Amino acid sequence: MPRPFFQALLLALLCALQLPTSAQTSNAPQVLFVGAHPDDDSMASATLSQFAPNVTVVCATRGEGGANAIGHEGGKALGVLREAEQRKALRALGIDSLYYLDRYDFGFTLSAEATEKAWGADEPLEALVRYVRMLKPDIIFTLHPGSGHGHHQYAARLATEAFRAAADPARFPEQIEEEGLATWQARQLFYAAEGCPGEFEVISSAATLDREKQALRWYQSQGWHLNSVMPDQGSGEAFLTAFDLVGGGLQTLAPAPLTIRKLQLPPKTPDASLHLVAPAGSSGFETWVKQFGLDSLLEASVPLYPVALGDNASIEVQDGNRTHRFRYRGDKLGKTEVSPMGLPAILAVVPKAKLPLEANISSGDLWEGEVSGPQDLSAEFSVAIREDRLEVKVEVADDVVVKNLSNRDNRGHWRTDAVEIAIDPAGSGRSPHTLETVKVGIVPFTLEGPPMAARDADAKPGPVERTLPGTEIAVRRTATGYHLDIEIPLKSLKLSSKRPFGFNLMIYDADNAQAKPGENANQGRIAWSAWPAVQGSPSLWGHLIP
Repeated sequence: MPRPFFQALLLALLCALQLPTSAQTSNAPQVLFVGAHPDDDSMASATLSQFAPNVTVVCATRGEGGANAIGHEGGKALGVLREAEQRKALRALGIDSLYYLDRYDFGFTLSAEATEKAWGADEPLEALVRYVRMLKPDIIFTLHPGSGHGHHQYAARLATEAFRAAADPARFPEQIEEEGLATWQARQLFYAAEGCPGEFEVISSAATLDREKQALRWYQSQGWHLNSVMPDQGSGEAFLTAFDLVGGGLQTLAPAPLTIRKLQLPPKTPDASLHLVAPAGSSGFETWVKQFGLDSLLEASVPLYPVALGDNASIEVQDGNRTHRFRYRGDKLGKTEVSPMGLPAILAVVPKAKLPLEANISSGDLWEGEVSGPQDLSAEFSVAIREDRLEVKVEVADDVVVKNLSNRDNRGHWRTDAVEIAIDPAGSGRSPHTLETVKVGIVPFTLEGPPMAARDADAKPGPVERTLPGTEIAVRRTATGYHLDIEIPLKSLKLSSKRPFGFNLMIYDADNAQAKPGENANQGRIAWSAWPAVQGSPSLWGHLIP
């Protein structure tokens, strides 16, 4: 018999044994949470605990691509560790039912399309539809399909598609004909408001928040046990309604009264016939949203249009069958608000320079965290192409130089003092996601002494000795921080000495000199092109011209 048959049979047996458990009540609403990584349930954990024990969590990955704050395990070994953590955390919330889609966590990306490329489409959707048909959830919670981590976005899109597909006998009919399942229509689907406005939030009691805190501390490999930023009493978890087939909102199906606070969404476009054409590289989300009739998701955010300093950006407005084009010049680095035909949009003006380049990154070029001043973190750097090599020199001012990673732990450079070089060989802003780029994280000082470097969440992750042959790195301490030289063969980068390319330099600062080995001690991040989550957005990197 084929292997998929045995997998389906095993799942059927497990579900039969687990639903309902002795603690579950069959007359209470069944809840399903769909996430991407083992600690993603943190975005809804207090709410889920109020529906426990009638809750099941389905996680796309086991978090194999994350960092490890408590040991040297990585890859699949880290996945084993994180699965154990998740089971303990969910148990602390009163949740015993947990399954996986067995996708692989390949690291940070902001692209759902890159995630789909890595995970596939039909296989994870088929598995998720099977879970929905077997678990029969009334309510599905998931992440946001267009904001935040690309894995989160794609997991949410899978959950949305499964919400419909599970009720359609024409979708995966073999589950009905061969596996003995029946179609199932969940009644509500909610998105966690991740990095975007929410429609309502669920307020938890002090007892519920305490239970949530105890649960989250089990995610020790991700540093939650060290995290003092925990939910306070009165804080809530924000959600958006995707589908509500019964009407009345979340409270309608809740087993007990919930404390729900309505939130103010951004005002809708005055003229509904007008809409902005999505920036290049993000049209996939617009197409997906329209496929599911979720246009309100587009209205909840202001689109970002990247443009190089001194260049012109073209923004299109669709007015019925007519297209209006507006040109805006990127005159000043950073955000510039524009409003073609009254529709709000933002020009994201990124740096552009000719090689050789000499530039600086100030403490104000912050894209995440906190930096107290130039002595805390700032940098001067140069970039040049010399013969057949790319040469980058960086002088970093850092008043507290930290070394808390072992050379056995050559990944997750963001946990300590580090320099990251990002290169888009296809051209400035050409690549839609980082899986077509080169991203090198360099840790200047390890517990053993010498530096280490590895590619991360790009076209070929792994130590540079294997992924960028011929790379040379030299580091020395200075009175104010450290100096870094790196040379990389153009051949290894697949970079032309005559063609423009995308480039960014990001500096990471960890100020805790007593940081434990592997701990995420990062405090602040600055960059030549500084934008939130810029490490995952090639369109927001700077432009270099040979």
